[in-house]
Amino acid sequence: MAAGGFFKKIRILFLLFVLILVAGDYWLTKYRSTDWNNSLRIVIYPINGDGSAAADQYIEQLTEDTFDPVDTYLANEAADYDVP
Repeated sequence: MAAGGFFKKIRILFLLFVLILVAGDYWLTKYRSTDWNNSLRIVIYPINGDGSAAADQYIEQLTEDTFDPVDTYLANEAADYDVP
């Protein structure tokens, strides 16, 4: 009977440890991604999700200039918050 109580306590401690790790990871992720002091890096990876030739052709014709409207939009939004 004593051994069963010991393993129950160990199991509860382990689960509490996992809960603390998950909560800490959530908090750090939220804190780091919403910190207005540093920029949030964004990367765009065009992926052919359906494997079609049309999507391949579209991805091949993409250039950096294709994403200029995204840059313009983000610059305008940053200006609203006095972010350089």
